[in-house]
Amino acid sequence: GRVCDWVGPHPASRPCPASLAISTSPPPARTIATEQPQSGRRGSRLGTARVFSGMNGAMGPLPLSPRPLALATGLAACTLLLAPLASAAPAGDAKPPTGDAKPPTDRPEPVPPRGQAPPSKKERPKPRTDLTPGQKREAQDYTGRGDEPSGAKGLLWVPRVLFFPAYLVTEYVIRVPLGAGLTAVEQNPAISDFLLSPSKVGFIPTAFFDFGTRPSVGIYYFHHDFLARHNELRATISTGGERWVKAKVLDRIPIRVDEDDQVVSYIALEIDGATRPDLKYYGIGHSSLRTDIGRYELRTVGGGVRTRWGFWKGAFFESWANLRRMSFGDGLCNPVASIDVQPATISCESTTLLEQVRAGRYPVPAGFAKGYSVVKVGSRLALDSRKPTPASGSGMAAEMRGELGTTLTGDRGSWVSYGASVGAFVDLTGTRRVLGLIFDARFQDRLQEHFQIPFTELIGNKRVDYVPEDDLMRGFRPGRLLGTSSITTTLNYEWPIWAFIDGTMQAAVGNVFGDRLEDFDIRRTRFSFVGGLTSPDLRDHQFNFQVGFGTKTFEQGGGPDVLRLLVGGTTGF
Repeated sequence: GRVCDWVGPHPASRPCPASLAISTSPPPARTIATEQPQSGRRGSRLGTARVFSGMNGAMGPLPLSPRPLALATGLAACTLLLAPLASAAPAGDAKPPTGDAKPPTDRPEPVPPRGQAPPSKKERPKPRTDLTPGQKREAQDYTGRGDEPSGAKGLLWVPRVLFFPAYLVTEYVIRVPLGAGLTAVEQNPAISDFLLSPSKVGFIPTAFFDFGTRPSVGIYYFHHDFLARHNELRATISTGGERWVKAKVLDRIPIRVDEDDQVVSYIALEIDGATRPDLKYYGIGHSSLRTDIGRYELRTVGGGVRTRWGFWKGAFFESWANLRRMSFGDGLCNPVASIDVQPATISCESTTLLEQVRAGRYPVPAGFAKGYSVVKVGSRLALDSRKPTPASGSGMAAEMRGELGTTLTGDRGSWVSYGASVGAFVDLTGTRRVLGLIFDARFQDRLQEHFQIPFTELIGNKRVDYVPEDDLMRGFRPGRLLGTSSITTTLNYEWPIWAFIDGTMQAAVGNVFGDRLEDFDIRRTRFSFVGGLTSPDLRDHQFNFQVGFGTKTFEQGGGPDVLRLLVGGTTGF
């Protein structure tokens, strides 16, 4: 449409002259386009006006007034002269552009979503002026662990100097070859998929060797979410040759699951059995000798129920009740012919327990002749302020335990076992390099004066669910030290090596004694040391490689007494 630009009153009946029309539609004739500059206050662009003159051939030339024609001509001339200046000059109160300023753009700023603040403009980092040419900046803390504690490096020299010989063994004899083997496994897809892929059901071949006993091989079976979510089934069976078999089955029924979907409380049903002729007996008391060794055979079957209630960090309360049958033999005799003397004789390769009894080394241990059946009920309370990996390993831990045992067959009687341990742990660097000091005391009291506690129930004997961390002193095999009371002090150092492998070194001083430490003397204690590798977070099936030794009592001179080499998988369920 057209809008007439009249000067003066607008006569409604007068037609609009073509020469004075201002149109917003595309012009049919010659046009002159003008564009106004942006307003500094409103920030909007005005529309485009086209001033043109046209001809209306049908109506003929119209009379033009000289005043409107002169006004239109002057307006067009001013527009042509001022347009270049208006596009170059800044609008409103805008400051002149600087060298760092970006050229103006017509693209609008992005609008943030409703309810969010507009993003802040990033400033260019300023060049650093505190570094001299060639000087490097400090390394960034990409782990988020912060600076090392003050004095940590100085404290590390104490265990480094004390355990330097063991460090050479664990570093260059154990860690380096093991690391090369694990790398080869990870790079082999067939092996790594079998060993490392997560699975709810599977089995793992196992092998175990503890120097002085028969090596064994077996199978460990696991089934996660067995019959129901979080229900755990475990089973193991192993053999060490003639008359050597061990088996166990356990089912954990979940009671409570935490916010991380981890079972913290459960009921466990278990049954196990074992027969093996390679166990050793050395006598009872603090001064037992390695030369008094006597082999015997153990046959056992039993089962029970165990409950565990977790309530804070690593703290839990555990209780159990089980029934077990124990019987014994004189051990397996491997015949050896003696041809250096005449006449030739045939004897056992190693001395059996009854042979040592006949030689007067010690009396027949309680429970050996008739065997026995026993029912035991007990409980344990563990408190631990340490957080799980990868948090710092510093903290305190304490444990209290008690158990009542009663024999149902054989020599009838009852006894109570009780004890406590407390430990303090310091993470020297905040990276799970933990130095710990642990104090442990254990006691047993007979409830009948005439009754003797069976020797396989004494402090220091081997447990059916066996892992090295339950040993009285790891440098001694289970059963080497037997008594009705014990006291030990242990200095332990652990550090991470691989995702599931930790290095460990342990030095301990202590021994077993008579009733309630009646014959305790500091000179009657022994020293134990062990070092190696372990998988601490996999108790059900734990890998161990440990080398250690134990000494005689300091009263006997403190010389070496036993050497221990332990390698393979152990079960702790």
